[in-house]
Amino acid sequence: MVVVGEQLLGLNKQFSIVSRELALPEEDFSLALGLDSVIKRYKPMEGALIFGQEVPPEAIIEERLQVPYLTIKPSEAVLACSVESVRMPEGFFGLVQTKGSLARLFITITCCDGQVEPGYEGKVTFEIANLGSNAISIPIRAKIAQMYVLRCSSRRTPVYRGKYQNAKGPTTALFPTEA
Repeated sequence: MVVVGEQLLGLNKQFSIVSRELALPEEDFSLALGLDSVIKRYKPMEGALIFGQEVPPEAIIEERLQVPYLTIKPSEAVLACSVESVRMPEGFFGLVQTKGSLARLFITITCCDGQVEPGYEGKVTFEIANLGSNAISIPIRAKIAQMYVLRCSSRRTPVYRGKYQNAKGPTTALFPTEA
């Protein structure tokens, strides 16, 4: 069941799901998330990045944008994160989706990794990609994503204790190391 309207406002107030006071529901169905100024880009490298293996540090450029916009060129992708910290209470699950007006410019905020599990705390990483033919500039702090909050079907839901817990910025793929 999707939590909406006054119930969503009350839930956000009770549990501080989204950290900033101005994070009011959009159209009564979701909580807005804004764009932070810290991003990570992958450098073009010889050879392939291998799924299941850590991304080498030399393959990543982290930057704090000093301009008021993040500009994404056609076919470019970056990792960014929400300005807000999110704290998903037990028994609830968040689904993050691109704001419709940004999606209509062929920008996607999540590459299908838009879930916020019960018990997660931290900033939400956005996998921003420009699927269109024009460069798009997005103002820092602009509301670019919406998070739907769903009530889990069981009161005894597993609580997230994973490797992305307490993220303070955009996170690259993390894989367990072999013991």
